[in-house]
Amino acid sequence: MKKTLISGIVLILFSFFQWEIENFLTVFLILPVWIAILSFTLYNVIILISKKEWKSLFVQAIIIIIWFFIPFTDITLNKDFKNNIKNREEVVYLIKKRIYTPIVSHSTKLIKLPEKYSNLSDGGGEIVVDKEKILFYTNRGVLDGFSGFVYSPGDKQPKNGDFGGDIKKIERLIKTGIL
Repeated sequence: MKKTLISGIVLILFSFFQWEIENFLTVFLILPVWIAILSFTLYNVIILISKKEWKSLFVQAIIIIIWFFIPFTDITLNKDFKNNIKNREEVVYLIKKRIYTPIVSHSTKLIKLPEKYSNLSDGGGEIVVDKEKILFYTNRGVLDGFSGFVYSPGDKQPKNGDFGGDIKKIERLIKTGIL
């Protein structure tokens, strides 16, 4: 039962804090960690079946079902959005007033946020300004994949090509009253 609880707690906690852990470990190391956690969980299931420990197996099955059906990424992103909306609105306001402008030599669209706001965008605290739209990264990706929160004035939806990307999913979270 002890291994069951340990594997379950590790699986659930890792799923809940995956984004923070990925930012710390980098995207390249997250896959081996996931493989190790899932392998340990599968190994535990096999041992429980072979030893006919049905009670522990039932607990492990409940943990796996919880892990499978709880949308940890959505919970994490919603928490991030709600906790940081005021600071992101403040950054948008400062960009509109041209207080923050691109200072990165290789891009006229990339803005490096000051330390105070660096936690608002994944991957070094940089945001992208594409015309009037502003992208705060939630995941910087490796080559061309990324995700993030977009401020778009006038309730205009981002479209393919904005931020140099191919948009797969848009979900409106809030209509703000910024400028």
